[in-house]
Amino acid sequence: MASRELHLTILPQHSWPIRRWALVAILAFVAAVALRHSSLHTGPTHASAACAAAQPTELPRYFLLLDDPHGSGLPQALTISWPPPRAGASHPSERATAVRIGARIVDLDIMAWARNAIAAPSYYGDTAAMIAVVHESAFIAAFGAELSAMLDSLPRGDVAAVYYRRVQDEAHRLATVDDAELRMGRLTASVVRPEYLSLGSWLEAGRVAALRGDSAFFMTPESEAESVAALCLPLPRSARSALQRVPRLVQPDSPRDFAALERAFTSALRAVAD
Repeated sequence: MASRELHLTILPQHSWPIRRWALVAILAFVAAVALRHSSLHTGPTHASAACAAAQPTELPRYFLLLDDPHGSGLPQALTISWPPPRAGASHPSERATAVRIGARIVDLDIMAWARNAIAAPSYYGDTAAMIAVVHESAFIAAFGAELSAMLDSLPRGDVAAVYYRRVQDEAHRLATVDDAELRMGRLTASVVRPEYLSLGSWLEAGRVAALRGDSAFFMTPESEAESVAALCLPLPRSARSALQRVPRLVQPDSPRDFAALERAFTSALRAVAD
């Protein structure tokens, strides 16, 4: 499978990026005020519906905005996970499940593209590449199983679950992961709480970008738009507080504090997914 690359252009550090981030901060404040006003006058359900309507019809491929998405796999420090609920324990809410699905889709996409990128050498006797294929295929199979189980638990999630079971089967056979299956999985999963699906994907991609020291991701239009849209949503206070720190941490005229960024994204992801 031919690899594809997304070339990112980083704008020079002059007044336009500064004004742009000032505009993002203003829009985030306006969104928060609008949500508060709408909640007081029309109720949180109407505000939530308005935010959901603004989301894209297909889940953005945030992993493609990351630096070198085709061969790196996931950072070793990426430790967050959600074990299946214990017997008798309450299941996560639909919102939390949708956020987890969005985050895990990013993880699966990154591992599938990394696996496919190194697969060709493995067929020519490259032992290291073959070991990597086996290792990454195990993660892909586990992620596919997790996604199909979570999607099956949600209304209208069963169609998307079929595609992720196919991905799981491909990984068990150490076969090339079909990009069409991944694309259809994202497309059909988008009917399940799309605003929280997109939020989970963005938060996970942001964690990966911070752990990789990838500055460009945070300045993409997609990331900037999601940072504003996220504050439209009714979120736990801890998640909102973490997300409100993100614009300040990615100002183009200041050094990146990647450790603080990773903590902010992880804190927000845990808060909305638990």
